[in-house]
Amino acid sequence: MTTKQVIIAFLVLYLILMGVGGAMYYFIVNAPKPQAQAKTQTVEANKNAKGAKTEVKETDKKTLDTETLKKQKEEEERKARELEEKKRKEEKERIEKLKASIEAKMKVVERGGATYYTGNRGKELSGVHLRPFIVENNGAVFLKHDIYYYSALDDPNYGWIHGSHLDVTADGQTFSYELDVTKRRDKLGKGAEDLTEHYVADADKNVEDMLRAVGGATSVTLRYYGGSDIVSNLSREDIRRIYDMMTLYDILKKEANGDL
Repeated sequence: MTTKQVIIAFLVLYLILMGVGGAMYYFIVNAPKPQAQAKTQTVEANKNAKGAKTEVKETDKKTLDTETLKKQKEEEERKARELEEKKRKEEKERIEKLKASIEAKMKVVERGGATYYTGNRGKELSGVHLRPFIVENNGAVFLKHDIYYYSALDDPNYGWIHGSHLDVTADGQTFSYELDVTKRRDKLGKGAEDLTEHYVADADKNVEDMLRAVGGATSVTLRYYGGSDIVSNLSREDIRRIYDMMTLYDILKKEANGDL
């Protein structure tokens, strides 16, 4: 083989080796890396798993929060009901004690199936008196307007009034009423030692308002007039009796209506 042929053969071999080497380098550089792919897939899988766990935890947390809030609300409502029931019982006990104390100061009479609550009064002094009373019958409660005029023989102003009007002034506020004289009962005592005029009627809203004003007043003046006239002042005891009567009336009405 000549020197020229040897050189050519060497060059061909060199080119072949260079091609093979380049191919191997390309393959090594660009070939997929199984471990890296596996690691990447594992990381992604872990992220997905953590995301799924986080979602489950969030869902569980929301469920727990909802249940906790529901239980808290139920507990608050239960405590509110218990407190309301306690207040109701305490108020009922207070009213029952108040009712008993008022009734103890009154004259309570059973007559004809009805109960009458009147002031526990002694013999009236000369003058005009305001004496409301209560009638309780078959679950119904009635307030009565009672005007009573009394005149003793030894009274300098002894005589009939034949009253047809009444003015009541409580702490400066005046209530005026025209009376139905057909409901007035006049009576002359034995031996003319005294005389009375007695008027009783159902108390309407205006009379109720007047009696409440009287019960809360410090000064009350009555003017009873018709053929003649007379002016009287209610005592503190008279005012207290009227206050008690109106308080008892409100209690009995609530009991009758099922509000207690």
